[in-house]
Amino acid sequence: MTADEEKDYWSHRAWFEEHLPIPPYDAEGNPERAITWFKDEVMNHPLLQRLAFYQEVGLKYQLGIHIESTNDPGRIVYKDEFQIGAVRLLQ
Repeated sequence: MTADEEKDYWSHRAWFEEHLPIPPYDAEGNPERAITWFKDEVMNHPLLQRLAFYQEVGLKYQLGIHIESTNDPGRIVYKDEFQIGAVRLLQ
């Protein structure tokens, strides 16, 4: 990344950390290895429009960005207005 892109990265990250709830398991080091994702119904929310920066950088540097979906997320351990966190169920 260029110096300007790195500066923008940290600026965007700070903004998200201030405005987006941080799941409590992050403070504990995420011991259950929960995966957090954005709810489908909020993907057009203005807050998430700031994700475009990450998509642009990913495309520029040919990093794979994948949209995943599932009908069986596992055991949900966190929910807020924007996100869901879940852990895989062992079979």
